[in-house]
Amino acid sequence: MENELNFLNNYILKQTTKRKIELLENAYDESFKVFWSIADILLKAPCGEGGGLPTEVIDEVFQRKLKKKK
Repeated sequence: MENELNFLNNYILKQTTKRKIELLENAYDESFKVFWSIADILLKAPCGEGGGLPTEVIDEVFQRKLKKKK
């Protein structure tokens, strides 16, 4: 199980910034739990290519998707 989590973390962190944002958007459409799982990975890693995303970017995705649901 730990190897699977490491694989998933590495896969997500190796994506381009654009792809990470797309993953977050798609995750939100699935469920908040899935969104938060990916956001957590991105928040814990240092920012940049091969790393995480800034809190502001993640919040922007969340706010945008939240507004679309209304």
